[in-house]
Amino acid sequence: MKNKNILKLYIKNNWITIFLSLIISAISVISYLSIPIIIGKIIDNFDKLNLLNLFILLIICILIYVISNYISNILIKRMNVKATTNLRKEFIEKINFSKISILDRYNSGDISSRIINDIDTISDGFSNLILKSINAIFTIIIIFIIIFKLNKFLTIILLLFIPVFVFIPYYISKKTKVYFRKNQIIESKINSYVKEKINNFSYIKLNFCEEKTINDFLSLANEYELLSKRAVLFSSLANPTSRFINGIATIIVCFVGGVFAIDNVITIGTYQIFINYATQFVKPFNEISNITSEITNSLTSLERINEIFNFDVEKENGDKIKKINSDIIFNNVIFSYNKDNKIIKNLNCKIEYGKKTAIVGTTGSGKTTLINLLMRFYNIDSGSIYINNSNIDSYNLASYRNNFGIVLQDTYLFKDTVLENLKYGCNRKIDTEEIIRICKLVNCHNFIEKMPNKYETILLPDCISTGQKQLICIARMILRNPDILILDEATSDIDTLTEKNIQNALNILMKNKTSIIIAHRLSTIVNADKIIVMNNGVIVEEGNHQELLEKKKYYYDIYNSQFL
Repeated sequence: MKNKNILKLYIKNNWITIFLSLIISAISVISYLSIPIIIGKIIDNFDKLNLLNLFILLIICILIYVISNYISNILIKRMNVKATTNLRKEFIEKINFSKISILDRYNSGDISSRIINDIDTISDGFSNLILKSINAIFTIIIIFIIIFKLNKFLTIILLLFIPVFVFIPYYISKKTKVYFRKNQIIESKINSYVKEKINNFSYIKLNFCEEKTINDFLSLANEYELLSKRAVLFSSLANPTSRFINGIATIIVCFVGGVFAIDNVITIGTYQIFINYATQFVKPFNEISNITSEITNSLTSLERINEIFNFDVEKENGDKIKKINSDIIFNNVIFSYNKDNKIIKNLNCKIEYGKKTAIVGTTGSGKTTLINLLMRFYNIDSGSIYINNSNIDSYNLASYRNNFGIVLQDTYLFKDTVLENLKYGCNRKIDTEEIIRICKLVNCHNFIEKMPNKYETILLPDCISTGQKQLICIARMILRNPDILILDEATSDIDTLTEKNIQNALNILMKNKTSIIIAHRLSTIVNADKIIVMNNGVIVEEGNHQELLEKKKYYYDIYNSQFL
């Protein structure tokens, strides 16, 4: 989705409001610009009856102007709120369906800044563009017609200044855009920095890094302040410069018009009308210069939002897969996060259906990457992965992933009730009795019952321990009842006794199911049907626990390093 498509989306969703705003703006401008003509006629008119009629007409015009201006403002403001909501909806949809490989390039603070600050800036800029620019254009056109009829020569004098009126906002806009772009990048960095530090306050305090944290923040804040000052310096030039040129134009027209009035070329009333309109004529250019910086800022934000809308999305087409009932086969798989460093190197292996397979290896050996490829978070460079005798890329992504249940070392719980967190991602109806039964199996029922509102307690970031979070995540995975279970360091933060109880429960639940376990603590996988040993992106050994110990090779060394 490109810039023009975002604008098209904006117009498509609000075309009725925009159309009504155009009509009401036209009425507002016409009624407002009728006032000087009526005042001019009052000056030149000496008939009492006509004066009364003119005063009544003047009051009507003022009322129409005030009411139409009010309605126009309401319509634009309501449209602004609606547009902001729609843009954020589109943004969230885009993020949710974007490839993880692309999202990895952005930090959460940057994404947050775009969805909050940039979308607000775009909506405000668009509404100002519609409200102020349309009024300005109507005003310029109508006044031009009126003053041209009043006196062509004075009109030509005024028109000579138009290139200057147009050039100043354009030049300043071009200069300020660079600074606004840099400013928004720094703003994203500040958001990311603050979020990161808030999430790690305890670590900062433990390492006595409070001063360093403050100084690092001040460095970013000072850079933001410097860029803001430069942007404001340039954008602030627009208004006074435009007003100065407008003043010169008005003075010249006043002088020439005054000479015409003295020589009776025009009447005093006509002179008054023309001067009034001459002043009104230059005001729209002032208005345009006023919103130049805001529009420039909006265009910069539009580029940043457009960058997100141009993300490649995960493909949703393909055959639906209801059940996985075969081995998982990795065939000559090669993968790298960047082309210079291969993480998985020509890997071949088979994860047997209905069996428990463990993947072990040192940090950085490629264990978790293998799972990421299986889940289709990333595209492999070459090779293929087969399930049910078909390449996994041929399957509809949603139906494919629905067959997997995964628990990661980094737990993901949301600010919601315990019950809703347990039911999250479950595509079947589950009753409370089943939830409690599973929670008892994985040893999380007791601590949930001790919470203030038990299963209806809202989970906050620090209300339960990391180990308790992992237990809830394991229960959530089991409730989904997937064909394939994946545990990636899922019990790393759980005490040994609880881990043993969970392993016993999982052994029952994983019976006749394909399960994949990644673990550093080898005591948790000694009963696996098959252990795949990885090192530096390749498989160095395969076998069960006893077979690998008897080989006395890589696995043997890792095992002994933990227990001897």
